[in-house]
Amino acid sequence: MKIFNILFFLLTFIAAQSQTASIKGQLQDADGAAVVFANVALYSAADSSLAKVETSDENGIFKMQDLAAGRYFLKATYVGSADLVKPGIELADGQQLDLGTWAFDPTVELAQATVTAQRAMVEVKPDRTVFNVEG
Repeated sequence: MKIFNILFFLLTFIAAQSQTASIKGQLQDADGAAVVFANVALYSAADSSLAKVETSDENGIFKMQDLAAGRYFLKATYVGSADLVKPGIELADGQQLDLGTWAFDPTVELAQATVTAQRAMVEVKPDRTVFNVEG
């Protein structure tokens, strides 16, 4: 009887593991070079809750495994580039979805940036109190 119970639990565990889906893809910039260490997040389409987050490797490839069946959307982010969003992803049990290659738009650069700062009106130092009248 013990052997039957052990086999039953092992088969149940194996069957549960085989019913997970996976997603893979590759990220590139506008020049075709791999985008390294971009964040790729998978969200549930029903309530926009975060399902999984991965990072692209040195070849720009990302892989998400052990996903439950359902409807999702994918969002890839990289510093200096506009986000990439892929809506309408439907995963079935055991499905292995290959999204192919995604290309980020060219980086948007500012021509000029102006940085401003203000001093605190009152500065308390160990030996004195300083009042800044210019702000």
